[in-house]
Amino acid sequence: MVKKGQTKRQPWVKNLYSNREYPDNYTDASFLKDLRTNLHCRIYTFTEAIAGITLLNNQISCITGFLILYQLMLSDSVSPTTILVPSCGITGIGYLCYRGRSLSWALLGEDSKTLVTVVLFGYLFSPMLHTLTQAISTDTIYTMTFFVLLGNLIFGHYGLDVAMVSKRRPSP
Repeated sequence: MVKKGQTKRQPWVKNLYSNREYPDNYTDASFLKDLRTNLHCRIYTFTEAIAGITLLNNQISCITGFLILYQLMLSDSVSPTTILVPSCGITGIGYLCYRGRSLSWALLGEDSKTLVTVVLFGYLFSPMLHTLTQAISTDTIYTMTFFVLLGNLIFGHYGLDVAMVSKRRPSP
């Protein structure tokens, strides 16, 4: 009802600039009628949850193993050769298991080119990197190592299809 001397208000609408007659915090009953909650919520099974945490646990274990090997080499308990030879053998066996029956001479050639490139660049640049890191304090190196490993954990691909993880997809 409109009292004498008052004008009738415009109906309230969900538009910021159309409701000049109403207080700033006013909403009517229609404000939440279109609200939908948990539209794309997915309930994970126990098995899916265990599989997901296993991927994260694997990543944490790899980083922990790297840090343990680094500490052993730093304290001169283990020589780099003692670590390099078994690592190469395990990597070779892992490569053969990964490729399995799809291993062909073409794939082996392409993968060998990549391996030779990485080893060659590592061999060529290691003296320069060793010289550069002598001028940097160990605190800086440890701090940077911590942040790089933390970034590895945060941005690792854990089998999720989300925008922040770059996943190689087949081209159409």
